Amino acid sequence: MSSETTGRRITHRATGIIALGSLLLVSCGKEEQPGRTQQAATTAALTQPPAPRALSEKEEVRAVVQFMWPHARKVDAADFRWAGCSDRTVGFDASRACLEGILKEVEDLRSKMPAKLKVQSTCGIETEKAHRDFVDGRVAYLRDHLAWMEQNTATLKRAMSNKSLSSAWGAMSGKTKDSRPLDVVNEKYTKGLLVITQLPCMQSVLGCPSFGCNSGILNRMAGLPD
Repeated sequence: MSSETTGRRITHRATGIIALGSLLLVSCGKEEQPGRTQQAATTAALTQPPAPRALSEKEEVRAVVQFMWPHARKVDAADFRWAGCSDRTVGFDASRACLEGILKEVEDLRSKMPAKLKVQSTCGIETEKAHRDFVDGRVAYLRDHLAWMEQNTATLKRAMSNKSLSSAWGAMSGKTKDSRPLDVVNEKYTKGLLVITQLPCMQSVLGCPSFGCNSGILNRMAGLPD
């Protein structure tokens, strides 16, 4: 082997060693920061809670009931008390005061309902809407009823001097009688809790009996007493 050939091999090997050394040095400098980043990402992955599992439609509907049903029940109870005032409280001023107090209570209950829920399923959306429709309907009914009483103050005061609102209204005829808001004939006010308990998709998804998901079923689901 000639000295020229030997020299070329030595030079080539030296060049290769220098190039490898440079690559290792560059590599060490570049890998230091990504290594820390990767370690931080791994630590976060091990210590942070896992992403939540998507709820099934049944689980989502149950969750909506747990959030919304307690509010609907309280609104219904307040509305029932107004029916008692209408039937038994004698005198216009006392009856109106009862209505004003119950309207304020129901409006406060509506203001405390959860903000729009992040539901995805069709029945979850329908179940939330049914609860909100019921509460909105009761607020609208009570407001309109109070407005009707105020618009007919003189007539009602005379008629209710010794009678409850229901008794006085039953004996009336004409415009005042006909203009009274009636929730049983006006869909604006909905039709009580049936708008929730007989929601078809909820009956199907939750496996409720043919008569619907009655208050007892929904109370237990929401952790309320029967």
